[in-house]
Amino acid sequence: MNLLENTADFVSSQLNSGSIDPGVLQDVGASLLHGISNVISAASTSAQQDEEEGEDSDDIEDSEKETEKEKKKAAQGQV
Repeated sequence: MNLLENTADFVSSQLNSGSIDPGVLQDVGASLLHGISNVISAASTSAQQDEEEGEDSDDIEDSEKETEKEKKKAAQGQV
């Protein structure tokens, strides 16, 4: 992440000074955007996996609650 930030700072300083070839600046800018895209993709994949794990946990909890309810009903029917 620091690399992306440093690259953005470099591009900005080069734009302000006008001391870099426009083609090189375009290539560096494209690489910067590609890097940012990779970071966002990784973050969204991680968030999606966390969300799916949370849903699985909720399903297990719901299943356990239903099992407990069934046990109580069965116990009441036997008494």
